[in-house]
Amino acid sequence: MTILNRITKELDSRGLFYKVLLDQRHKKSNNVIILKNGFFSRLFFYLKNHKKFSSILCLGNVPPPIKCFGKVYLFFHNVNLLKNNDLISLLKRRFIKYFISNLDEIIVQTKEVEKIVKNLLTDKFKINIHPIFDICYKSLNFTEKFKHKNITFIYPASFFSHKNHKLLFNVFRKPSIKFPKNANMNHEKSYLAHRMPKD
Repeated sequence: MTILNRITKELDSRGLFYKVLLDQRHKKSNNVIILKNGFFSRLFFYLKNHKKFSSILCLGNVPPPIKCFGKVYLFFHNVNLLKNNDLISLLKRRFIKYFISNLDEIIVQTKEVEKIVKNLLTDKFKINIHPIFDICYKSLNFTEKFKHKNITFIYPASFFSHKNHKLLFNVFRKPSIKFPKNANMNHEKSYLAHRMPKD
């Protein structure tokens, strides 16, 4: 379950009004507003609607381009934007710093990210550490027991391409990686073909 899914599920359970702003990769629904991906689309939306919401939560690591009427929270989770020095990261980092005054609070999941944000981004805002994870015991299958007593590696992740499952499989094939000799990798092709969405 993604962070967005968890939030919308909680809002639905409480019967609260909300809107989700997404780009054209997603489908429009009652609570979803679709915009073209890009700065100006977001800017025009905020100019038109910045007084309509009492609270705004930004999940894309960047603040709104204008000051809004309601309280604005930024959920920051991509520390690569602050550490990397490639052109895209530098531009996004400049964008974040320029518009950061439009925020009221920054939310992170760990103390390590809090430290990075304070050192490389800003220490002028309240930073709230709030781990967001959803343990859905009913949806998990615990019937299949592990055959090995020692588990040397586990990678809990959803089946999206940016989670780099293919890269992990390639790394495990390298002779320098001491992966358990009796580990079962026979279903790799089936896993990649049926579980991972195509780019």
